Amino acid sequence: MNGRARDRSRTRLVAVAVAVATGGCIYEQPLVPGRPETVDRRVLGQWRCVSPDNAEPAILKVTEAPARKYHAEFGGGEATPSVFSAYAVTFHGKTLLNVQEIEAGEGRKWTLARYSLYRPTVLHIEFARDEPFRDATTEEQRLAILRRELKGSGLFEDYCTCIRLKNQE
Repeated sequence: MNGRARDRSRTRLVAVAVAVATGGCIYEQPLVPGRPETVDRRVLGQWRCVSPDNAEPAILKVTEAPARKYHAEFGGGEATPSVFSAYAVTFHGKTLLNVQEIEAGEGRKWTLARYSLYRPTVLHIEFARDEPFRDATTEEQRLAILRRELKGSGLFEDYCTCIRLKNQE
C-alpha cells in the first residue's frame, strides 16, 4: 500500500472508529425531529482540529449547503477527506446537530452531535454516546431517552477541539 492509500485508509478508519466507538449513535434516519435551523455562520470556514483519539491534527472545512445545512469535510495530509452533511435542530431548548456521513456522494448513517464556540476562533465538537440508545427500537423510545439524557451531562463525549485557520473568517 503506498503512502497516499495508507493515509486515505487511516483517515476513513479514524472517522468511522470515532463515530462508532467514541460516540456515534448510528441510525438510518436523523435522531432528532424538526426543521433545520438557520446555519450558524460563525462555524463556517477552515479549522485545525485535534482529537483525544488521534495524535495527528485534521483539517475541518465547513461550508453552507442548501436547505439550511452544513457541508463538512475532515481530512489530513493527502488523504481523501471524510464528508458529512449536518443540520441543526432545537429540541427541548437545546441546539443539536443531525449528522450524516456522505460516501461516494450518497448519504449513509446518521449520528447526533453538538458544538460549542468558546471564542470566535475555538470550536469544540461532541458526539452523542451510543450506550443510552442501544435498547431503543422505536423513534418514541429514542426521543424519551434523549429527553432524559439531555437533563444530565453524560450524553455527549469529546470528538475534537479546533482552532480557526487564519484568514478564514
